[in-house]
Amino acid sequence: MKKYKFSINGSRFDVNIKSMSSNTAIINCNGQDYEVDILDTEKEKVSPNLVTTKEKQTIVRVSPNPVQKITIGSKLIKAPIPGVITKILVNVGDQVKSGKIVAIMEAMKMENDILAIGDGKVKAIKVSEGDSILEGGVIMELED
Repeated sequence: MKKYKFSINGSRFDVNIKSMSSNTAIINCNGQDYEVDILDTEKEKVSPNLVTTKEKQTIVRVSPNPVQKITIGSKLIKAPIPGVITKILVNVGDQVKSGKIVAIMEAMKMENDILAIGDGKVKAIKVSEGDSILEGGVIMELED
């Protein structure tokens, strides 16, 4: 089993590749198993001096998992599951109330509302519409 450690936007991800075929893989990311499709694979190349390059893989589809509620830890609104940000409904400086929809994310071909779980002012928006984000990735930051 191959193991990788990633840091994306300050969030740490421990990824273990459990099994892999030509177009799918079973991975474990931070303790959660996912079945993913591999869209693009660059085959390992051998140069004349026998130095090899690493494979590049792009992952797009995640197997169904229960949607988890997001929480604001240290005033960070994070992605509950991997997906794509389709709409950002607030701007930096806006006041938000607990339960207000601040963004919409597409995951598993479903739209998911991203809610503010607490009152505050939008301090920073860390993603743009169309961005892919992993589970736990920071979407925006609030301040009192």
